[in-house]
Amino acid sequence: MVKLRLDTRKPHEFFLLGALDRKTKRPATDTYPAKQRTAFDSLSRPRQQTVRMVSPTNAIAPFQLVAETQVHWLQYTEPSPWKRLALYFLGATDYQISLLKFVYYALGSWLLYRMLREATAATPFTAANARRLRYLSLLVIGFFFSHHLAYWLVRECIPLLYAPGMAQPLSHYVLLNTDRDSPGAITIVVLSIIAFIYRRGVELHQEAELTV
Repeated sequence: MVKLRLDTRKPHEFFLLGALDRKTKRPATDTYPAKQRTAFDSLSRPRQQTVRMVSPTNAIAPFQLVAETQVHWLQYTEPSPWKRLALYFLGATDYQISLLKFVYYALGSWLLYRMLREATAATPFTAANARRLRYLSLLVIGFFFSHHLAYWLVRECIPLLYAPGMAQPLSHYVLLNTDRDSPGAITIVVLSIIAFIYRRGVELHQEAELTV
């Protein structure tokens, strides 16, 4: 059983992956009974109790939509162990860890540790730290683009499941647990500027030593 967190307010649209997203077409007729449709309509207004809706018998894969007080979940049976593993490592499941987040924090922490260990009051600017700061900037940029790529991969792993009132497949509403950790464009620009200024400081420090 796979359990995925959803944001049913709007699908995720990323400017880089819009052209890569597979074309999907909603079935012309709604195969959900009226009773199930009413149950799903209540998902947009979360209540204290849990609301469940079971997929129709002719769906591609059996699934359930579960609405809780603060969050919506998609549950379905994924027969492929490779897809289950991919969803886990991409951060789509209800676990709080993903391969992308682990690599990002592990490498980022290691670079920061090495920078703080080498920086001293006597030598605030070193070529090694300038290089590490550049690597840190590239790591943040890589995490930014990898986060958006992960969304596209998640969409490819999830079958085309439709629900009443949803314009696109449910895979387009899945949330990753890396959303809060993904850096914004401003963070990338600021970190790149700091890396450039630090590298310039190293060059000036080396020129001053040669002059003396």
